[in-house]
Amino acid sequence: MSTAHEVFSPIKREHILEALKQIDRDQEGIPPARRRTNWLLQHEERTYPPKYVLSIASTFAEMEPLEWFEFYGGQPTNSYLTGLGFEIIPTPAYAVRLAQKAGR
Repeated sequence: MSTAHEVFSPIKREHILEALKQIDRDQEGIPPARRRTNWLLQHEERTYPPKYVLSIASTFAEMEPLEWFEFYGGQPTNSYLTGLGFEIIPTPAYAVRLAQKAGR
């Protein structure tokens, strides 16, 4: 599998913003299978699954759409998005697990 930088480099901040707009406009919303995540991209009081956002953003970056199985979520996805100035937060359930781990 390619590195995150190789896979994501065509995707810029404006592509992410377009993806967020499209997700917000889509009457179906986020597909149920794409909602399962430990992390969320938070933007203007809304949250989105980071990997799903990158998949949608790839269509605005004039590249082949990225499928969920073509790249890793978690740290590679999150660090790319934070590098573009977006905030990544843990889901409430994952925040509890992280706090429990830290307390051990």
